Amino acid sequence: MQFTEEHEHFRKSVRRLVDEEINPYVDEWEEAGIFPAHQLFPKLGEIGALGLEYDPEFGAYIALAGARKALDRTK
Repeated sequence: MQFTEEHEHFRKSVRRLVDEEINPYVDEWEEAGIFPAHQLFPKLGEIGALGLEYDPEFGAYIALAGARKALDRTK
């Protein structure tokens, strides 16, 4: 299976969220010992990153690979 345009759009959405909503604040959150789940989870939901569905023929790996690649950009 190859990644589709939809996969690429999803990957870019996750990357944008990480770059704009997570990376700028990671050090601050770590220093304060917090993780603002109530703020981040709705944003993750808006881009479709929660409750990912996948084709059983290919397994969960394909559904998660694009998100994982984008999330690897966190500090």
